[in-house]
Amino acid sequence: MTASQSPRTQILEIAERIFSSANQAHGLKHALEVEQLVLEIVGEPEFVGVPLDATVLSAAAVLHDSGHTRARPSWSSDRVEHVEESVRIAQEALATVAPFETDRDRLRQVCYLILYHDQTNYSFPIKTRDGKPAIPVLFQKQFRWPYILPDEEKSVYTMLAILREADALTATGVEGAKRTLGYSRSRGIPLFAAGNPLNAWMWEESAAGNVRLAAKRASLDAFTRKGKEVAWQGYLETEEVIRELAENNGVPYHKEIHLSDLHGIVHQPSDGMFRINRVYSWEQLVNSLRRIRLNGDANLHPYREATIESRLVEIDSLSPLAYYALTSQLKIGNQLRQRFLTRYALDPFDLSGIVDLTNEDKECQIAPPLVEVYVEQQGPLKGKEVWALVDGLHRCLNAKHLGFSRIRAVIISSIPEHLPLVPLPLRWKDVRLVDEIPEETEKRAFRFPDLESFPDISRFSSAPVTARTCRYFFYRDLSALGSSGIRKVASVGGTPS
Repeated sequence: MTASQSPRTQILEIAERIFSSANQAHGLKHALEVEQLVLEIVGEPEFVGVPLDATVLSAAAVLHDSGHTRARPSWSSDRVEHVEESVRIAQEALATVAPFETDRDRLRQVCYLILYHDQTNYSFPIKTRDGKPAIPVLFQKQFRWPYILPDEEKSVYTMLAILREADALTATGVEGAKRTLGYSRSRGIPLFAAGNPLNAWMWEESAAGNVRLAAKRASLDAFTRKGKEVAWQGYLETEEVIRELAENNGVPYHKEIHLSDLHGIVHQPSDGMFRINRVYSWEQLVNSLRRIRLNGDANLHPYREATIESRLVEIDSLSPLAYYALTSQLKIGNQLRQRFLTRYALDPFDLSGIVDLTNEDKECQIAPPLVEVYVEQQGPLKGKEVWALVDGLHRCLNAKHLGFSRIRAVIISSIPEHLPLVPLPLRWKDVRLVDEIPEETEKRAFRFPDLESFPDISRFSSAPVTARTCRYFFYRDLSALGSSGIRKVASVGGTPS
């Protein structure tokens, strides 16, 4: 290396040495692809008149993933340690490269771009291998260095957006999908997820899920108009890889419900009042359902031995169980969905786990709609199979209003016949929208409206039954799934049903 060499030539020589032992997913090939994209994106119309430093961008692009070359067995499964390690490598490697050896501010900017290039990735929860809920990665300390100065903000934030777009676009499309798939499988990640095989709400649940998340990350990090179009096409190509993967392995393929909504999505990462705190997997959701108790007798568990599945269902095939829905809850649900889409490219209509989140500074929880399948023994539908919408009325109404015919739900069947639902099934035309709870109207058509109609339960329960408790004796206590309970309405910012 000589002083007459250009900064880029020197950086590439350094990169060739650094990446000699790197894994292919984050090796020299990837570094050079990101650098090439970065230098192309700089020329997009959005950046006319914006002060950008091509040398800083080039160095950050080449070295952004260099920390993977120092991977250690003690690293966490999310590999967040690679970010700090990449910063250290950049400091060391550029210390003798002009202009960074004399211009420490430009070196600081390179390190800042590297430190925050993966923040969209790490905002998604990451599944652990010890059965705990998945949580987003949070840096364990506040970084005092590298930092940016107020007069640098416009330039550095723009360069960070460019780096993120370039990095994300290399992980989408056919080649990006294969790269993500290979990297996931090399680390022992199962090909498909339990419950919903193609689930993509958290990293590391499955290789197929990782592929989908990488493609959605590109839609979130795409900053330029051209980048958004490339990300959209890449997402469509990725879905073809997913479809082929599913068909080759005998797994039913379903497009994500919100497919068209991802086109041109406007990412809003600055919305700090909305964030996912943790995600409970399908297995954890099933375990919670097995423990659900009856309101009248906590010793009775209607789903303990039931068949529990995650399935896409036709909304019109479901039977609602309430005469009215609250317009305020529909509004909250719609706002919540928009926030999921714009921050995470995820859709509550396509959920197969439990999600804890912060919304409007309030902690709340959502689970998929809950459907019980059984043969009705009373009323107009006696003798017919019913798909009763136990929980999720407002979400289904929102989906119907937006033109969706299907929604992902938890389907529960083979429930003991002696543990029937509290309400009788209704039709969608029986449900009316109201602005507030109508005190004069019953919410449900009660199966056992009075003590005289209540059956003899002495063979399986010794719990007392009174005129006050008979209506809701068989009510499923779904509070563990975020349900607001009997005749209660979640407050503004709470959880829509």
